[in-house]
Amino acid sequence: MKNLFLIALGIFSFFSTNAQTNIVESGEQYLSAFIDRDFEKVISMTHSHLVELGGGSELMIKDLYAERQSMVDSGMDYVKGSLGTPGEIVDTNKELQAIIPVTFQLVMNKQEVEQTSHLLAISNNGGESWSFLDVNKYDKESLKTFIPSLSDKLTIPE
Repeated sequence: MKNLFLIALGIFSFFSTNAQTNIVESGEQYLSAFIDRDFEKVISMTHSHLVELGGGSELMIKDLYAERQSMVDSGMDYVKGSLGTPGEIVDTNKELQAIIPVTFQLVMNKQEVEQTSHLLAISNNGGESWSFLDVNKYDKESLKTFIPSLSDKLTIPE
């Protein structure tokens, strides 16, 4: 019995570590795509329900380009970004969910500024791949509209 427990613990530990590694790698890809204006990739890594509600991939990509151009026209742009350590990965029995802090460096009127944000990361396949959503734009109730399965165990920063 003890051996069975140790084997189960080892398997859980492997999958947990694998999910943790994948969330960081995927988060870095998402962040790089956002900084580099690869909005096709950003939308491909955005939670599908949000993309549907936003009018589809094509419209959301156009909106992201327009939003970024508007920023540039007003003297602002993203220079780089970095992921913080993901919070606890919560298993909702349907998917894995976690909050990841993000720090952006922006140029605003020729001065560098720092901005903190948070991503909601969601995996529907045990942590093999992740989709993302910027939670700073929404309160918890709005997020539940996009992600009905949003776990109450997650702390959504205000």
